[in-house]
Amino acid sequence: MTTNKRKEQNRLQERLRKNIATGEEITRLLELNISEIIKADDDEAKDAGTVGLRGRLRGTALLS
Repeated sequence: MTTNKRKEQNRLQERLRKNIATGEEITRLLELNISEIIKADDDEAKDAGTVGLRGRLRGTALLS
């Protein structure tokens, strides 16, 4: 994750912790977290020579 995305994620997490995050901010935080999970799984799968989460989701048409 890039430095700017990490800073944005930290800022949004702090707003959420203080219960002042808007719906849009919560949605963005979820997007950042999901993309980080997918990337980590894809990297792990690549090392293992298997299909990662992104590939499995594409296979079920959940991710374009």
